[in-house]
Amino acid sequence: MNSIIDSRKLSTLFGIKSAFFQNSIKYLNQSKRKSRKAYDFYFNKWKKSFGKLYKSQNLTHQLFLNHTYLYYLVKTIILHFIERQLQNIQEKNKTKDVFNKKLKHLKINEIFNWLSNADSFTNLIVDQIRNYKISNEDLFFHIYQEIIDPSARHERGEYYTPKNLARLMIEDAYSLGMKVLDCSCGSGMFLMELIKIILNSTKSNKEKIKDLNNIYGLDINPIAILVTTANFLLNIQDIYKKLEAFLPAINVYRFDPLNPTDDFLFPYQDFKNKFDLIIGNPPWLTYKDVNDKKYQIILRNLADSLGIKPQSQYITHIELASLFFYQTPKLFLKNNGTIFLILTKSVLTGGHCFKFRAFKFFYDLEIWDFEQYTFFNMDFIILKSKFDYSQNKINGISKTLIESKYPIPTKIFDQNLNLIKETNYFSVEISKQGAKSIIPSEQYDNLIKISTSCYKKRFFQGATLVPRALTYFTIAGVQETDNILMISPDINSIKQAKPPWNKIFFKEELIENHFRFKTFLNKDLVPFGIKKRRNIFLPVNEKLNFSKKYLEKLPYGEKFYKKINNSYKKFKKGTSNINTLFDNLNYWNKLSKQNLNKKYLVVYNASGSKIKSAVINNEKEKIIICSENYYFSTNNKEEAYYLTSILNAPILSENIKIVKSSRHIHKRPFDFPIPKFDSNNSNHQKLSKIGMKAEKKVNVIVQKDEKISVIKVKEKISNILDEINKIVQKII
Repeated sequence: MNSIIDSRKLSTLFGIKSAFFQNSIKYLNQSKRKSRKAYDFYFNKWKKSFGKLYKSQNLTHQLFLNHTYLYYLVKTIILHFIERQLQNIQEKNKTKDVFNKKLKHLKINEIFNWLSNADSFTNLIVDQIRNYKISNEDLFFHIYQEIIDPSARHERGEYYTPKNLARLMIEDAYSLGMKVLDCSCGSGMFLMELIKIILNSTKSNKEKIKDLNNIYGLDINPIAILVTTANFLLNIQDIYKKLEAFLPAINVYRFDPLNPTDDFLFPYQDFKNKFDLIIGNPPWLTYKDVNDKKYQIILRNLADSLGIKPQSQYITHIELASLFFYQTPKLFLKNNGTIFLILTKSVLTGGHCFKFRAFKFFYDLEIWDFEQYTFFNMDFIILKSKFDYSQNKINGISKTLIESKYPIPTKIFDQNLNLIKETNYFSVEISKQGAKSIIPSEQYDNLIKISTSCYKKRFFQGATLVPRALTYFTIAGVQETDNILMISPDINSIKQAKPPWNKIFFKEELIENHFRFKTFLNKDLVPFGIKKRRNIFLPVNEKLNFSKKYLEKLPYGEKFYKKINNSYKKFKKGTSNINTLFDNLNYWNKLSKQNLNKKYLVVYNASGSKIKSAVINNEKEKIIICSENYYFSTNNKEEAYYLTSILNAPILSENIKIVKSSRHIHKRPFDFPIPKFDSNNSNHQKLSKIGMKAEKKVNVIVQKDEKISVIKVKEKISNILDEINKIVQKII
């Protein structure tokens, strides 16, 4: 019995690539067929219990079997460990009782006890582990991530923290004796590292038990709580024989801090403002990722009550992690306690977190930034702060109070989590409601002055021309005399779509040419040009309005729209109030108002790392702008080319990169003082002429190579971009 099972070894023995897992799934499928009635009963209970955690398309029989497998695996390992490790019958019974009570509290037995011959299955598990010792760590870390499909975990915003990062945070913030809460504990990585620190201390066993009793974990997922409970029991194995009459409490509970109710059977009111430290990695989800409409309303109301609800255009980008940062200390943290959470980096720069950055109720802030650390494959920071609920309770927030939070001391770490340097982060602009982007001091010093341009209100985001599987098409044939098109799906658009829109909804259909419109995507746009136009079906008249009478006169288009509209209704999100395909295409009237566009359109990309802008002659080709791009319309040709030159200026992209969210550009260009076009200003005239010259050159380039990259285009017009840059530096 010298070999040790750690997290990776457990994955080798029982993970999805193991023969044991494959044979077990076959066995579970056989059992399902033999006891179909019982299986279906429990499967439906599982769907009801996990329906708020996963999208309906991920609530599959395979995921249910995976959950069942993991349930029996974890339960068997723990009970086997208790039986083998503990010598005293009383200790065994007491420990088993603690574990079984936790299962009962989670109501997890009620979901997975469908297996009629469970003993033969669990005996096979015991046979695999009987000759091993079990290591003290998050034993189920790897197998949990494997068996709970990554796509299912990520839709819950679950990005699990590596051990070395959890340890670094704990060593910085935790002192023995603290009452600590991990508000979204997952499989328990932070809790396991806390246990190690306590057990390795020089305290007496009685004091260690007291400190262990001060460790708490919460998670909304019952599978996560099961795994954390198991990890907790395994990690205190070395102290079992010394416990005598003592046994630490396992303070892990199924609970949602963003919707605190008694439904979870956790007496949260008893823990009101009792904790010294809140630490962890809350879900990286946004409002639009939530599948439950009622829960979306709860989140929106919570953001409002916490004073961090964004403007209406940013509502769908509300980050659950930002709500955790404000809500959990309000519920659980002592005054002057510490909160220390891993968050997406967009909380520093996103427009949706403008009020968040007022840091109401917080002081002594500290940021940890990780420019080269790529464990999560997503930009992130760690935010640490003291909490003072009384700070804003009486007088409310003020600009002076917000200014007092800045600059924020910041630590920069490398890819090995070594501290590179310490610096300060500043907000580019502070008002009485919040703060604009938070950026490093060296970037702040070189930043163009922030000042809203008059053009900000005159640029609009394009229409929501999705799902593309229903509206984008290629032409299979043309009947010239009747003005009829035979169309096929745009396969490239379907390949790039997410479920359920990544499949073919029609094959060959006829439509009248009246319904054929053109658009382009972000990837089709290059500086001063558009590489490709795409065909889209829109059920509208020439004024871009939906009219049943108009449709009835054109039977092919009417028939096709009915078909794709039915597909839209069938597969649309349950949380959506948009009940027809046209209403979706015309969301916020973004389609129909394009009928009012003037002679020239200036367009640029809504997302990406750098701006690409071009001018469209709206009289020659009436293109519909999609939501991947923003546009401005004018009858002044010179103004159009003046603006597109400024938007293509490399210096503007560099400054936007400093202050923008990690994912979107949106209207960031107009947070800089781009002046209104003045025909009497020589620099404005120069930019206009350069823009026209650049367009001609780019048109020749893209005609020769439709697949040319943005980088290659910029290389070929680098002298023009340098010339633009010099002028833009003068006028902004």
